[in-house]
Amino acid sequence: MQRIVALEKSSQQQLNKINLLQARVDTLGEDKALLEGKAHKLQEKTKPLTKEKKGSFSSFGLVVVASSFFVFYAYYCLVFSQS
Repeated sequence: MQRIVALEKSSQQQLNKINLLQARVDTLGEDKALLEGKAHKLQEKTKPLTKEKKGSFSSFGLVVVASSFFVFYAYYCLVFSQS
């Protein structure tokens, strides 16, 4: 009887862990979608500027590229710090 109770308790604990991990996955999916949307908006903002400059490298473009890199780096750190 004690083994059955212990197995049921263990099963419940495993189910709780699974539910927590699924919640993390869902949250990370939402975060990823948000970061991808922000990166896309930044890219859309830079398109007109790059057309205006026609080949000359602007410091604003560098800032946008760096900020896009930072967004993806932050996501990478967030994802792998959870494991």
